[in-house]
Amino acid sequence: MKKYISLILTVLMIVITAAGCAGKDKNNDSTSKAESTAGKDVTSAAKENDTTTGDAETADKETKGEETTEGSSGDVIKITDSFSVSDPEGLTYETRHVYTGNKDCMMIQGMVLQGYKASEVYIILYENEKKAVGEYQVIVCDDKDSADKLKAFYSTAGQNLTQEENVLYIFSPADVIQSTIAMYAGIGAFSSETPEAYLEYLANTNGLTKQ
Repeated sequence: MKKYISLILTVLMIVITAAGCAGKDKNNDSTSKAESTAGKDVTSAAKENDTTTGDAETADKETKGEETTEGSSGDVIKITDSFSVSDPEGLTYETRHVYTGNKDCMMIQGMVLQGYKASEVYIILYENEKKAVGEYQVIVCDDKDSADKLKAFYSTAGQNLTQEENVLYIFSPADVIQSTIAMYAGIGAFSSETPEAYLEYLANTNGLTKQ
């Protein structure tokens, strides 16, 4: 089985540290699955990249989704005019947390200092019964060429991201995100293995804002 870094943020923290910014990094084994398709209507996809599962949906300018921190299955989060993320098919959750960062956040600044042109990052965490049950991480680059280069960087680190034009993303299912939270708690990043502690840590460390 291939060895994967579990989340985009794990790699981003390595970049930030190398650039002289704040952050911590750890690797853990995981596999991921995500692919999306584009069109006038939101469509779903479930193509495999490895052995774990994830679903993503995209939409074009005619799809009018709104960002919400809570919602039922099917609600769409509009990332760009041509790319949106919808809830993974069949996922049961109580709360959807949405955190974002722009060019002012340490995470994006770290990438820019390393020569990668990115403008926004999204963390979308699904919570059910006080446990994380899934997470999207999305990076918006300045253009497709910038996304190509950043994706290549992650590939060299063993991270398989899905690309849609200038957008990169990955979905982590329940077992992966729960293992990641436990890993961070285990190294003392925060004291409790809860979605709230994890999100607070990401926000404080990377300069993200809750939506």
